[in-house]
Amino acid sequence: MFEVLAEPEKWAEWNAGVARIEMHGPFAAGTEAVMVLPDSTVLPFTFAWVEPGKASRM
Repeated sequence: MFEVLAEPEKWAEWNAGVARIEMHGPFAAGTEAVMVLPDSTVLPFTFAWVEPGKASRM
């Protein structure tokens, strides 16, 4: 699961609720990003926890 989540630029390929992700740094804890939804809603967020080989339950 980590490998899929580690490529936010591809999230829209498998999640119809995401138009795109705009990363403001590497895929790492503390990095800020913006999720843009198909209706143009913008949701800013910060990665709180990133650990290779692990994924939270979704």
